[in-house]
Amino acid sequence: MDCRNSVRTEPVYLFGRFRFYPNRQLLMCEDRPVKLGARTFELLSLMVQRSGELVSKDELIAAAWPNIFVHDSNLKVNMCSLRRLLGDTQKEPSFIATESGRGYRFVSTVQIRISDVHRGGVKTDERRGLPPQFDVVGRSNEIADTLAHLRREHHITVVGAGGVGKTTVAIAAAHAFVATCPYGVCFVDLSTCSEPTLVPAAIASALGIRSDVSDPLSVTIEYLQQRRMLVVLDSCEHVLPGASIFARKLASHSGLSRLLTTSREPLGTSSEHIVRVHPLAYPDAGDVLTLKTANRYSAFDLFARRASEWAGYHLVDTDCAIVAQICRSLDGLPLAIELAAAKLKSQTVQEVLAIVDDQLNFQNRNGAERPARQETLQNTIDWSFNLLSHNEATILSLVSVFSNAFELEDVVTIAATVGLDPADVTTGLGGLVAKSLMTAQMNGSGINYKLLECTRRYAATIRQKDPINEPVLRSFAYRILSLLEQSEREWNWRKTDDWSCRYKSRVADLRATLSWAFGEDGETALGIRLTAAAIPLWSELSLISEAQAQVGLALKMAKTIQCDDLLKAQLHEDQQTMRAFRATAGLSMSA
Repeated sequence: MDCRNSVRTEPVYLFGRFRFYPNRQLLMCEDRPVKLGARTFELLSLMVQRSGELVSKDELIAAAWPNIFVHDSNLKVNMCSLRRLLGDTQKEPSFIATESGRGYRFVSTVQIRISDVHRGGVKTDERRGLPPQFDVVGRSNEIADTLAHLRREHHITVVGAGGVGKTTVAIAAAHAFVATCPYGVCFVDLSTCSEPTLVPAAIASALGIRSDVSDPLSVTIEYLQQRRMLVVLDSCEHVLPGASIFARKLASHSGLSRLLTTSREPLGTSSEHIVRVHPLAYPDAGDVLTLKTANRYSAFDLFARRASEWAGYHLVDTDCAIVAQICRSLDGLPLAIELAAAKLKSQTVQEVLAIVDDQLNFQNRNGAERPARQETLQNTIDWSFNLLSHNEATILSLVSVFSNAFELEDVVTIAATVGLDPADVTTGLGGLVAKSLMTAQMNGSGINYKLLECTRRYAATIRQKDPINEPVLRSFAYRILSLLEQSEREWNWRKTDDWSCRYKSRVADLRATLSWAFGEDGETALGIRLTAAAIPLWSELSLISEAQAQVGLALKMAKTIQCDDLLKAQLHEDQQTMRAFRATAGLSMSA
């Protein structure tokens, strides 16, 4: 039942500068809400409704601690707290007078009025701890989806990678939804909560429930069950068990309240509905751009707005290609784009691009309101990495060798180098996808996995400092060789489109393995075999100049080691064929 249709009026008690709404457990001092604990509310409610009468200690204790024996000292402590909240600290009380040994009397004049509860929500808009809503770019669909779910469901989780804008979506949705919540919105930042067991206490504290209750979870659920309000739990991923238990318990009581959570992975409850937040759209490489056309992409639009707002830098058409490259390098992650845009206060777009290519550690000088975990992009990824299991962290480090999408069998081959079996790999990949550190997409009968570029760079940095780096690079090179040799065998019988679809995405990995194989710590013989096996791929993709350069390098390197004569002969033949092809192509172009 929608409580907006069932509640038309409510009593309001006016005294001094205060307005008290007992139906909502709300005390307003002029236009500011006063935070009331559960016991304090019961004491105030009883005394205000019996204004001028003596209320005995036994009556007050029974109201605030029903069916519980407590000492008189508890009543005194809570009464002192209530007096402080009311500013009633003078010798002559303005609100609460003590009658020694008997009880207390509310001595202020109280007026009772009947207030309308409007269909769109109450006049008083309570947003406990809800951060202000800033300019939001490119998230209208996600916000609309979240609102649509909030109107129908009890628990929604906004899921996505670090820095993708989950909190932004949740805050915007909460601001839009508050009008339907007579008891307002309560925002709880769980990033500062160190243990899952502390989650109930953190929520209870944000709701104004006393911190000394023995069972904060049960008390909080009971509190929310009778009130139509929205609870927002931000950053649940590191305290997932605690947040999940709270969500299950709240859903099982079928109360009026709604729960909106943000996390890098779902909470996994049966009542949970997920809204996925993906990176912002950015221009493809090679697009011819002007400010008018580029601003249609949300990533570019965000960069342009933040550059203007934070750095006073107004982009021009000649900046477009570079800014688009920055957005691509940062995978369309809003946090990373904002941090990069802020750099324009002291640097040019070309210098910012160089920084993006060189490092991840942007300092955020314009985001004092951000949590500590979002001070730099590096910290954001650190936050995710520290939540991984040992196997997940190892697999993330291993797959950073891939420049593009990769498959399960690729990872299984490389993971064997560090002693992980196929079951470990399958479970680890699933965990990384769930934690939004990796994407997974169906490709025919298999699955293609891919890392965001920022995450790949981060994981590669960790791998390069680990003794496993060299064995992994060698295993990676042999895996690419195996695929290229397979592509050679399939070249003559497989349909061209199918063949290209299967192997063309491996060009970047081929380049990386050749660079390693012919490098100082590489394996020259392996590089020569890779070159010979890659000829069909280069030919199909018309990368003749690249192929010719690599074949020339391979033949040069073959002179420095003992090399199979048949392999050298094949490379010489390939070199002559490519020279003839280029010469013919040149004549055709001239003609």
